[in-house]
Amino acid sequence: MSEQPKWTPEQASERAAEKAIADLRKGIEAAENSAQAGENYVCMAAAGPALYAFARRALEYFESREDVVDGSYGEPQPSEEMILAQEGRAALAKAEGRE
Repeated sequence: MSEQPKWTPEQASERAAEKAIADLRKGIEAAENSAQAGENYVCMAAAGPALYAFARRALEYFESREDVVDGSYGEPQPSEEMILAQEGRAALAKAEGRE
């Protein structure tokens, strides 16, 4: 299951706006320092919403398949899906400013 945010939708929107402003400032600084770095940043910023939507869908997929498997000597260990779901939750928490 995915974690629920610990803030209201209004607070989440405010945090997202603050993060977007900070990200834009980074892009401006990159553009001032290097034309190529600025161009790369703009391309990544434009792709951001699609990448985020993909990451959410991928996380849902892996969460629906989380399980343990038999490891060495029959000891249970996390499945590849469980590992990817854990990594996905951590990455999204960081991207959403919850980390």
